[in-house]
Amino acid sequence: NWTKYINDWIIRKVDNIGTGAVAGYAEFPWWFGNDSNYIVPALLMQGEYEICKSTLRLIKEKSLEINGNGRVVHEISTNGVVFFEGMTTETPQFADTVWTVYQWSGDRLFLEEMYDFCEMGMKWIDSMCEDGLPRGYGISEIAGLDCFCCDTAVLAVRGYEILSRMSAVLGKREKQAAYTEKYRKTWERFHEEFFLSEYGLYGDMVCSREEAMERAELWKDTLCVIREDDMPDGSAAERKGKEPGTAEEKRNLRRRIEDMERQAVQMESGERRAFYLFGCGHTLIPVEFGYLQGKEAEAVFHAQKEADAKEPVRIENMMPFGVGRKMIGLGRMKQLQELVRGFESVAEGFSQVMPGATNEIYPALGCFVQAWNSLATMWPYINSIFGVVPDAYGKKIVMNPCVGKAVQGMVLDNVPIGGEEFCFSYHNDGLEDIITVNRPSRSWVIELEAGVDKIRLVVEDKNRLESGESMC
Repeated sequence: NWTKYINDWIIRKVDNIGTGAVAGYAEFPWWFGNDSNYIVPALLMQGEYEICKSTLRLIKEKSLEINGNGRVVHEISTNGVVFFEGMTTETPQFADTVWTVYQWSGDRLFLEEMYDFCEMGMKWIDSMCEDGLPRGYGISEIAGLDCFCCDTAVLAVRGYEILSRMSAVLGKREKQAAYTEKYRKTWERFHEEFFLSEYGLYGDMVCSREEAMERAELWKDTLCVIREDDMPDGSAAERKGKEPGTAEEKRNLRRRIEDMERQAVQMESGERRAFYLFGCGHTLIPVEFGYLQGKEAEAVFHAQKEADAKEPVRIENMMPFGVGRKMIGLGRMKQLQELVRGFESVAEGFSQVMPGATNEIYPALGCFVQAWNSLATMWPYINSIFGVVPDAYGKKIVMNPCVGKAVQGMVLDNVPIGGEEFCFSYHNDGLEDIITVNRPSRSWVIELEAGVDKIRLVVEDKNRLESGESMC
């Protein structure tokens, strides 16, 4: 309930600029390309379709004004000034968000309106590619982490997948086939370049011998992993960067940087390889999008946990939106206990800075209101636990639930999909897990995803229940 109040508070209407959901208060009362990708899902759960569409239109129009090539801008101030033309990840994320709005609203005209811009954006991604993968900054915002980055590459894969889906809906068969092939090839290229068999997970980045050595020297200073009295003079060394918080974590990062240097020295000039340095959690993004499933997904997840436990390096404190992204993957893997722990960790920060809000960085740092936290405080209930994937235009809902005793008795009521309201509930009757869906009419098809077993789906028609007649 508090998150819904926050979601109302973040809507800003500014004359001559537009109306949309901003990132947070007090530091970020303006619009962001990447934040919108994480904010929109919770607004869709509330039926705020028009706000979601106006937010994306605002970002599209300003991006065309500033860049003109499909690249999505990063920050738009309420006076219309754009700060930074856009991280490479933000362009495919925009297409992903447009697709999510279409899935929930069923607004085909909006999809048609946005298609050309999304396609222009992926052509810009093509221009950033070298050997099939794009270069450029991702969400980590660490100076120098602008080579081939894990999240940048995976989100390019996602962008091609989304363009394939959009093209299919709009009847663009040739483009659908072309984007499907690019999606397949880019994923294969990503896995080939980034997977580190010695770790069992994906590296943070892929770079050449020269790039690795240059960045290693930079990060020794800017990430504060050497003693202050050892630092050379100069502003680069004196700037406070995204440094680890504890002495142990600084030592771990220092050792990883030194390992990176040793590996780089042994490389041929121009040769490139993957490095695991920061452990930003991006290795789980393929699980989040479903590119890794089953035992493959679980293996990467456990490898990440082991690496974090063995050599913890926290470049920043916990951000709830990061937990939310992880929870999406946990739902796909049916890791319910881990998913619930995610809810609990975010809840520990509730009202720490402002009553009724979860702040930007746990436990008490950053913005006192951060809109993208809804990815952890609202979205996992519908997306991860009930596993709802709507096709509002086709009046169909497919579900891939992650349920069990830890969420016994859960109910989500008045969930708007396609402008109509649904109720989703779960209980165990002592013999089996039962998902009950109360639908507005028989025109909606509700089904479990192929392969989901040991769950019974019960569908009830709202109009028949209101008349007093039971229906299963």
